[in-house]
Amino acid sequence: MESNPVHDLEPFLLYVEAEHQAEFAVWRLASGESALALFADRESAERYRSAAELGEIWHVYQPAPPVLQAILEACQAHGIEFAVLNPDLNQAHRIWRLTDVLEAAERASTGSDD
Repeated sequence: MESNPVHDLEPFLLYVEAEHQAEFAVWRLASGESALALFADRESAERYRSAAELGEIWHVYQPAPPVLQAILEACQAHGIEFAVLNPDLNQAHRIWRLTDVLEAAERASTGSDD
């Protein structure tokens, strides 16, 4: 598992609107846990959408950093503990704990390097 946080990454996400809320694409870890799917570029997100047969109702979205942080916090509040970078149907390039990402974001926003 990659310990380096994603604070410098400006990822793309896949979402679908469900009951007036955004539902974000997740990827299943080998342990069975869900991880938020993050993509380094629009093309990677579109390839995943196609390979996973999600359909055109799933939209590619690049949130601003404060919005991304809110999304990560909401995912964590709903029991998602991980994020993955550029998953395909079999593997992901990197895996992060959302706690580590959010702590790094907090340190970056306060200027602390603890």
